[in-house]
Amino acid sequence: MYDFVIIGGGIIGMSTAMQLIDVYPDAR
Repeated sequence: MYDFVIIGGGIIGMSTAMQLIDVYPDAR
């Protein structure tokens, strides 16, 4: 549903952040 859009610190934001970390481990 969301692509590279981290919303606040909700469950969606957390899951998106985890996916981004998996794809871009060097990103902060």
